[in-house]
Amino acid sequence: MKFRRYILSIILPLWIRVGCPPRRLHLLSVRKLKTKGFQEIPVSVVTLNHNRYIVGLERSRNWVQNARKAKELVLRRGFSRYSYTVSEITDKDIWVMVIKLYLQQEPYTRKFFRFSSLSSDDHIFGERHNHIIFRLIPMH
Repeated sequence: MKFRRYILSIILPLWIRVGCPPRRLHLLSVRKLKTKGFQEIPVSVVTLNHNRYIVGLERSRNWVQNARKAKELVLRRGFSRYSYTVSEITDKDIWVMVIKLYLQQEPYTRKFFRFSSLSSDDHIFGERHNHIIFRLIPMH
């Protein structure tokens, strides 16, 4: 399993840099908190009502903490590069809709959640302390 994860950690970023499908995948780049430089990680962007969101599978992930502190990040895909400020989502309706879309879009991530897309909205929203959703606000 570790070998598979290692290979994916090499191939997936290259795949995204070239701009291969699926188009929802981007390379997130965010300034590191404790050391100089940037952290880069593949993420899946969820689009809802013309707004874009990214989901942190666990609040404790370094990129989540870095994005929360920096308040801005860059998404890359192929030769395109987009800068965003981030806003944490706390609204129940939006949070639940984004999570449900994310679970449909990325079914392999279900193991990180204590609910399914069929769970009640209250149950899903009750898990918000374990996961974070950022709304991406384009920088001009």
